[in-house]
Amino acid sequence: MSFSLPPLREISTLWPALRWLLGHQGGSKADRHLLVQARLSGLFIADGSLHWKVNGRLAMRLARSALRRLPSDPIALGRILHGVGEMNARTTAEFTALLIKHLRARRPRVSFFKVLASAAACDAKTVKDPPLNAIDLAQWVSGAQFNWPTFDRAVHRIGHPDIGISPGRYGLTFAAKIIAAIEPRAIDRWIKAHRNRLRVATIASAMLPSMYDPDIFGRATLLLRSRIPALKCVAAAVYVCPMFRQSPFEDFRECRNSLIANGIDPGDATWMMAYRIKGAIHSRYWAEHQLEQAQARLRYLEANPDAAMGGRHNYQAELSVLRKQIDNASQRLSKLASDLERMLSDLAADWPSDGLSDGQMESLEYNFVSTPEIRHRLAEKLPHGPNRDSLLKTNIEQLADFIGLQRAPTDVLDVFFNADDKRFDILAPWAAQSLILLYTGDYRGVGKRTSDLVAGIAAAFESLAIEPFAAARKPERWQSAFGRAASAYVFALLVVARMPEQRRSEIERLNQLALDHVFQLLCVKNPDARSSQLLFKLTVRAVLQAGYFADAAARRGQWARAPDMPPFARALSLWASPALVKEDKALAFELFRRVAQLPLSRGERDLQISRMLTLLDLAIASCMTAGEPALIAELVAVWAEAYRDWLTVTDRWANAAEIMSAAVERDGPERSAVLAEPSFANTHCRLLIERTTASTSQGAAAG
Repeated sequence: MSFSLPPLREISTLWPALRWLLGHQGGSKADRHLLVQARLSGLFIADGSLHWKVNGRLAMRLARSALRRLPSDPIALGRILHGVGEMNARTTAEFTALLIKHLRARRPRVSFFKVLASAAACDAKTVKDPPLNAIDLAQWVSGAQFNWPTFDRAVHRIGHPDIGISPGRYGLTFAAKIIAAIEPRAIDRWIKAHRNRLRVATIASAMLPSMYDPDIFGRATLLLRSRIPALKCVAAAVYVCPMFRQSPFEDFRECRNSLIANGIDPGDATWMMAYRIKGAIHSRYWAEHQLEQAQARLRYLEANPDAAMGGRHNYQAELSVLRKQIDNASQRLSKLASDLERMLSDLAADWPSDGLSDGQMESLEYNFVSTPEIRHRLAEKLPHGPNRDSLLKTNIEQLADFIGLQRAPTDVLDVFFNADDKRFDILAPWAAQSLILLYTGDYRGVGKRTSDLVAGIAAAFESLAIEPFAAARKPERWQSAFGRAASAYVFALLVVARMPEQRRSEIERLNQLALDHVFQLLCVKNPDARSSQLLFKLTVRAVLQAGYFADAAARRGQWARAPDMPPFARALSLWASPALVKEDKALAFELFRRVAQLPLSRGERDLQISRMLTLLDLAIASCMTAGEPALIAELVAVWAEAYRDWLTVTDRWANAAEIMSAAVERDGPERSAVLAEPSFANTHCRLLIERTTASTSQGAAAG
């Protein structure tokens, strides 16, 4: 059987290891016989392949007997480790544990920095262009800063280890693994002295733990005290990253304490642990999306059984699958909600007493995924201080940047504004709560702080609105100003709505000013058509919040009788107060019919249906609360009359008035239908039914 000798470039690196294993004293004459002796002794074996291999059993026996001959000279020791590494890669035996145990006892007497330098010097220069991932790793390890982007990349790297970074560089890889287990600081010194060298990638790939490493947590613990930011972040990512099901650090607080105990600054451990919160936020978004998709598909199938995949005969099977998906997504959301609350509480409970630095707060911010809810919930749990204020101010600034409240109005009005951007519905409620929490106890008060924030854009819009033909002469500025002003007014009203009821008198003036500005905006001659959805939300909120204070009837009456007001705003103002309806029933029902008219444009029909149902819902609930069943009966008749034109478009809501009126009056199938219909989840009739049911239950319990 033929025997393949090691390539010439590898023979020179094998001499020191072979001399050590076979007991040769060195010299050119002795070296000539080393390969022959290795072959005859069976250390090098032939198996018919083109590559040389090592007899693992014999090599381990020789290594154990040769341990006492390991030199103390770091240069010679580095060469031996490099050669043994080349042989270790070509056998089933494993020399690593044996050499680590022996060399650890020599640690005080051996310079492992010089050992690594010697092993690196033995590494032959590659004749091929290095792979790009090796260059990338070398540059990342050499120059990365200790911050969130480095940590985020470290999390990705342990789950997606690079393949083929150092092909054939077995000797240096082996030496680096041993030295990393004994003296990690030696690795730090070498990397700092040889930044951006390709051998940095070889050494780093040997050190970095990955999800395929059997001793991943042991290696990570060693690297936590590294002074190389990339290596430290990889080690911390192993602790924090939730991808390891058998992790000994599943408990949030225990994991954070372990990071601190192994050399991570408490402030850095705080933003690192928040990475778990980031993962939970993404999981929640995905679960919400799955739930929304399954519910939409279920509603569609129930209305169209023939649309089941594979035909109608699969209808029941698909319904069963969808209901199971909805149950699973709901359970997942429930668990994520409790997990998020627990992690936020744990993060706040262990918050450093001296707080986080600006850089650490910046790293923490990445974990919130631009979700104002999480910032606010964390700030609520923190003691008063700069970090708490920073979280709350970030929420306010995020909304201010969205609307353009902190920019010069003359500049911001020239920038297009998307009034239908869904982010506003996410940002505004939490920004309102953050503003209340931040300025509670402030000498200027919540109301004045809110006024200061929105005053600039309000003044800019009203200045533009009094210009003749502004909508036609300056359409871009008009569209931007109208949408931004409407958004600012919604925010101001949200601040009032989110203020605890017992403190609402503190911001009565803010509510009055906001309603005055809304009145002026609604009365403009040429409202921006692209802001129709936003205007709908603003109108509903303004009419409802007019009832917060004593002047509700007078203000709603003023709105109802304003000829420049849109019919929907006038009708909603009237029907919110049944007493006003009784004063002028003709006007009330005329406005109701105008709101229920079928628009010529198909694009406006969905919004018009929303206006109709909102008006109907508020009217029935208000009349029921005021004890006006006669008005409800007339509403049902007017609805049936007005909806005739809509039957060719959709008959879904043809009986909405009858169902809603019956649902609020008595406990029957209509009430069950309203409670089961997702579209009625946040309606006034639904809330009235729930209050009635709760009071009935309390009365029965008391009896």
